[in-house]
Amino acid sequence: MENTERAFGIISYIVESGFKPGDKLPSIRTLAAHMDCSPSEVRSGLITCAALGIVQTHARAGSFLSQIDNHRIESLFSLLVKFGMDHSNPILMDVYQLKTMLDAELFPLAAKYRTPEEVIELRQILDEQEAAINDARRFIELDEAFHMKAAVISRNNLAPILLGTLQAMLRENRLSNPEAAQSRPFVLQDHRALFDAIVDKDSKGQIADLARHHSQRRIRELSAQAHAHSI
Repeated sequence: MENTERAFGIISYIVESGFKPGDKLPSIRTLAAHMDCSPSEVRSGLITCAALGIVQTHARAGSFLSQIDNHRIESLFSLLVKFGMDHSNPILMDVYQLKTMLDAELFPLAAKYRTPEEVIELRQILDEQEAAINDARRFIELDEAFHMKAAVISRNNLAPILLGTLQAMLRENRLSNPEAAQSRPFVLQDHRALFDAIVDKDSKGQIADLARHHSQRRIRELSAQAHAHSI
């Protein structure tokens, strides 16, 4: 269980720091200081991440975030399954962090493989979501549908299963979020940017960053709420 928790801690650090595939991670001592644990615990977490293909570790050179490919989606699925076996009530922030990594993998694949027909379907979902901006439940349903369609377009069979699991784990919190109404225009703005990038097959190479920014919005909201409650 500890290895899984440390792996999630490393994933959280990667997401929060905005690392991209190929970037070198900080030293084990730096990660240990950030995560408030021992270097040996960080090393165990890195071993788990490396075994799942999330990072690559080289002797003396350090650890690097792996390049984007379908294998990493399968790795995230494996990590979620193990995490679910270890925790009956997973920490909400951890689930959002995992979803952020998944989004950064799925949307570039969707841009690569999408068909004209699938672009039309995405556009329809986006139009319906814009029309439902004042209906919280319907808006969230269509938000999930937009991301799920991208998962299907990615052509990875595990992606929709993993995403559906994450969406189910987050749904109750999203429906009860008092800040949701204020966030909806920004969610739509993010979705439009992601849609445009899918349409032009990510010609500017920005879609992974757009997906990370979109998913990190909720993480920032949760962090702000946690800070407010601690005061």
